[in-house]
Formats: sequence, C-alpha cells, structure tokens
Amino acid sequence: MTGEWENEGSGFQEDAEDEFPLEEAGSALSDRPYESIPIQTIDGQYYLVLSGENPGSIVPIASDSSNKTNRTAPHIRNESQIFDSDLPLMLLNLTGRTVDQGNELLSRLHAEYGEHLNLGVCASLARHNKSKINKAFDCSVATVKIADPEAFLVDHASLVLEGDNPTDFTNPDTALKVERRVAARSRRAAYFEMERSGIEWIKAILEAQREVGANVFLTSGKSLRSSDFRQSLDEIIAEGNDAIECLEPGERLALNLTIPLDCILNETFFNEILNELLEHDEFDTWYIRTQWRPDRESNQLKDATILHRYKRLSELAEDEEKILILAQTGWVGWNFLGHGATGFSTGPSQNAQKFQQYAITRRRKGVGQNERFFEKSLLNVVDGSMHASLRNESDYVSCECRWCDEIDSSPLFSHIAASWHEVYCQGALSAEIQRSAELRRGGRRSYLRRTIDSALLFAQGKGLVGRENPTFLRTWRDLI
Repeated sequence: MTGEWENEGSGFQEDAEDEFPLEEAGSALSDRPYESIPIQTIDGQYYLVLSGENPGSIVPIASDSSNKTNRTAPHIRNESQIFDSDLPLMLLNLTGRTVDQGNELLSRLHAEYGEHLNLGVCASLARHNKSKINKAFDCSVATVKIADPEAFLVDHASLVLEGDNPTDFTNPDTALKVERRVAARSRRAAYFEMERSGIEWIKAILEAQREVGANVFLTSGKSLRSSDFRQSLDEIIAEGNDAIECLEPGERLALNLTIPLDCILNETFFNEILNELLEHDEFDTWYIRTQWRPDRESNQLKDATILHRYKRLSELAEDEEKILILAQTGWVGWNFLGHGATGFSTGPSQNAQKFQQYAITRRRKGVGQNERFFEKSLLNVVDGSMHASLRNESDYVSCECRWCDEIDSSPLFSHIAASWHEVYCQGALSAEIQRSAELRRGGRRSYLRRTIDSALLFAQGKGLVGRENPTFLRTWRDLI
C-alpha cells in the first residue's frame, strides 16, 4: 500500500471537538440572526433566546422573528421538579468549540419538546476551563448541571485510554500534544495531583464542582478494577458515603461508577455491582459509564452481553425507583429510556456518544471526512449519496430541524450541522418516547418496539450494506 497515512484516535479522546474539520471550526451558530420565543414564567412575559447572541438566555424584549410563531415555550422546571418527574433527561456533553451551538440546541429542544423532556449539561472538569463551563451552565433551559471529575482518566491499568506519557510516542508533535494535555488537566483539576483516596481528596473533588456551579454532584468516577474487583467496589461505595457527609445542605449526590469492559462482561462482577446498588439505598441517583469495544462493523452498540447488562441496570433502577443516568451513551442511552433508565448523555461527536476503548486507526493524509447523516427512518447514520437516495422513498421520514435547513441550503455539506441534527433527533425522540407513553397503552416499551420495527421495515430493500445497515436494531429489538 502506498501513499502517506496519518494516525487518528478512536474511542475516548480528551479533545473530542477536534473530530470536526478545521475549516468548520469558526462556523459558530451564534452568528445567526437573533431569534426568540415567548416563554412561560411566574414573573410575567419574557422571551427565550434561540439564536444570535447568548442563546439559551431569558430576556424581557422579543426579537422581530418572535412574531413568526404562535408557540410559547413551556415553563422551565427547577432541579427538584426534574428529579420528581417521570420525564426523560438528556444531558449535552460539553465540547470545547460548541458552547453557543449547544445552548442553541438545548433552547430549541425546550421550546419544541420541553413538555415531555428534561435537559441539562455535563462538562468535564479535566478537559474544559471554568469560563467554558460557566458559559454552558448559563443556558437557562439546562436545569441539570453536572461537572464530571472523570477520575477514570488516569486508570490506564483498568481502561484502554489514550496514553499520558509523552516519552511513549516517537512522533514529537504527538508527544508535545500529550504533554500539553496532561499539563492542562492538572491545571484545571488539581485533585489529579493528590492522593486518590481520603476525605481531603473527596472534599477537593466536591469543591471543584461547586466552583463551576454544578447542582448535581458526582463522586470521583474512578474505575473499578478486575484485578481486585471487590476491593475497588468497596472503595467506591465508601467514597460515596464519605461524599454524602461532605455535602452542604440541599446538595444532591450521584454515585459515579466507571465500569471497564472486562468487569461488565464478567457476570459474577456485574451481579456484585447490582447487589451493591440494591443494598445501598442512600444513593438515589446512579451515574454509570461503561467502556465498550470499538466496532468497525456497526454504528451502534450491538454486543448482546453489554446490552443485556444495561437492561438489567435499567430495570433495577425502575423497580427501585432510582435515577439512572447512562453517561456517554448517545442512541444506546436513548434506547434504554424504554427499559427504565432516567437519562443519558450525548453530544455532537462520536466520542461524546460512545465510551469506547481507545484504538488507533489510519487514514490517508489529505482525505477529508465522509459525509455522515443520521436518518430518523433508520435510526442510523448513512453517507451523503445514500441520504439523497433515501429521501426519494415514499416511506421516508424527514426532519425539519433548522440544521437540516442549513444543510439543504448550502452547496457544501456541513459536518457540524449534521452532528447537531443528530443530537436534535435524540432529544426529539426522547420526548416522543414519553409523549407516546402518556397517550397509548404499553408505555415506553411499546413505543420503542414500534419505532424499532418501523426502522427495520424501512431498511428492507434499500440496498444498505456495512455500517449503513442497522443490524444492531435486531439485537435491540430482542431485548424488548
């Protein structure tokens, strides 16, 4: 094989926004014309800013475009109302270049689907500076604000992560990038430089979350270990109990659990996790992240063992009336809203939607990204030519989000707009799973079954091959 090639990471990366092509880095959605919509408040008539300067803010004066709709955005629930409700929760994972874009997306989702959907933001303390986190947390409709400590980032013995030692890399540019990344992490999250146990470490982690304005607090999130599983699980439970003692009045804590691939696949280990969650009633909120294998054959998780583990977690949460948030799961998390999970986190990049084992892939230098477009009719991503073909089908379900309008009106395909379209669809279908459950017998599972069956039916005879063929949906359907 000839030609120049470059390495490209897949799986967890600390700078997920770098997945976008550099030429699109400046296409901020905040440059769009100012647009707002009336919103219900207890203090009179106000307006929710959808686009333009400071999307997501509440202002007393409408824009001219507000008169183009008769809709009124629903009341914004407070944190207590969110966790007392039965509505699904979608958390948007913050990425460095996408604060304004994320605030616009959340605002549009609230304006259109807020009656049946709760929204929030999840930011990494290790990967984002305080000013970016503060700006994301300023979005008025993002009621849940989580600042994830992500202590798992240094658990290289348990998880398959991007390397942290610059001397392990022969390419000097890569080594410099790693050195800067590790240094930035230490500046942003000083607790990484502390001993990873003890009450002072726990206090430092909680205080770091307070400083940026989080309103749902997490334990550290350090990983379980297969080598001494029982001890590592006991440590995490003990850390959670110590964290409860360190909370200030009115603060809510979630047990932050990171599960490596070998632990989630081990049935004995997994049963111990379930037993511990069941036994420790003091934790009413579970924030769980599980690492998967990279899968080059499918766009979504189809590992039956891991999917069944998620199902058991979701059903346990539902039976015990616990709040389960499946971190960094995207469409997989959406799927388990139909099995008892409360919420999931997602974002406009593959790394924001999948916590996969880190792996190196190679692509030819100078070759840009393929066009990738999420199809609601398929619940899957296809390339640009297949998207154009599917739009001519009589049973095609189109999307009318404003990011699709941007793609259709431009001669050049926008990867960023396509990414936001996909996240918008996740929010819209999360609200639909709740709305349908309220209107029809069978609840969320019935909606999930009908939606998956419809996608499988649409896929027939369309010439879909490889990753475009949503074979994972058959495994998802078997869970119902």
